[in-house]
Amino acid sequence: FELLDIVIANLPSNIKLTVRTGGQTGFDEAGAKAGMKVGIPTTVLAPKGWMFRDVSGKDISNERLFKWT
Repeated sequence: FELLDIVIANLPSNIKLTVRTGGQTGFDEAGAKAGMKVGIPTTVLAPKGWMFRDVSGKDISNERLFKWT
């Protein structure tokens, strides 16, 4: 988050960042959550039946939990 804060603070005003991801567990999930936390517009495009794996290894299909866990 500190790195993203530095990047955002030093961006020229004509450049806008967005995060767009499929939301798979791992790097996609980390990018989406980091973007949301620092206020970057973030879009998660998930297919029908999409799930993510929580820290305990449980597969979950819940958008709210994905965004805030």
